[in-house]
Amino acid sequence: MMSAAFGAPQDFTPALNNVATVALIDDYGCAIFTPKGFKTYVLTIGLLPEGRGAWGADFLRASIAFMFTQTDALVLKAYTPKSIPSGFALARHAAGGYLADNTPDHWEWKWTIAHWIREVSSVGDAVALMRAAGEIEKADEVIKRMSPAR
Repeated sequence: MMSAAFGAPQDFTPALNNVATVALIDDYGCAIFTPKGFKTYVLTIGLLPEGRGAWGADFLRASIAFMFTQTDALVLKAYTPKSIPSGFALARHAAGGYLADNTPDHWEWKWTIAHWIREVSSVGDAVALMRAAGEIEKADEVIKRMSPAR
C-alpha cells in the first residue's frame, strides 16, 4: 500500500482535478499518478483487501507498463510509509522498483523508463508497445538512446 495512512480515508479530489493526473481503476484497487516535474509522476495506490497479494502485484506492474507505454512518463516515484511494511514488498519485489531514498518516515521508490525496459523481454517489445499506444516520438527516442554508439 503506497498511501498516507493504511485504512484511512484518502481525499484524491485535488489530484483528480488536475487534467494531467492519470487514474487507473479496476475491481479491487486504483493507481493514481500525479505529475511532479518533467515527465515525472508520483504514484499512490489503494488496494481493497481482495486486491492484496498476487492481484495487487499484477495490477501495479500493469499500471507501470501503462504509464511508460501510453503516456509521456519517463520517471515514476512512490513514497511508502514505514508504518506499512507490505508496501515495501509490493514496490520492491512485485514491481521491481529501486529504493531511491530511505528517510525515518518513508521509503522513496523510483522507476525509470530504462529500468522498466530492462524488465520487459526486449527493447523491441517495449518500443512496439509504445508505438501501438501512439507514443511514436517516445519510441524513437528509446531506440536512439538504447542503440549502441557508432
